[in-house]
Amino acid sequence: CLYKMGEMNEWCNEVGVDTAYRAFKTDSGELVCHIYTNGTFQKEISRDAFLKRYKALQSRVSQVRAMEGVGASKDAGTLARGTAAKQNGGANTTARQRQSLSEEEQASRKAEIRNALLQTMQLTNKLKEQLAVLDKKAAAMTPFVLE
Repeated sequence: CLYKMGEMNEWCNEVGVDTAYRAFKTDSGELVCHIYTNGTFQKEISRDAFLKRYKALQSRVSQVRAMEGVGASKDAGTLARGTAAKQNGGANTTARQRQSLSEEEQASRKAEIRNALLQTMQLTNKLKEQLAVLDKKAAAMTPFVLE
């Protein structure tokens, strides 16, 4: 858990979010996480809540890295602001992101989503075909020996 906190602190620095995560042991001996924003204590969260934030930030950082690889630093800033808003309990992050994207960036994002949808549909059809083949073979086989 401590390693993941260190990782999250590095990721926050990478995406430009001024949030720090610190391990804290309560009087009862339970390990919790203290969240600091701009150097001031914000709140205390449980280990489970921390792990959920870890996964969300990990996903966000991978998106930022992917966009930086394409050269969309504006998107990376938008995602960083979206992460900060999400961590502060903000809503409608995707609406704010859409407003900050140019027409060209929106068209590119739509094309990426369409391609992902097409691939998903193709995989779904392939799995359905394989399931149909297995169902035909399963009807001929029985798990019990009949004499």
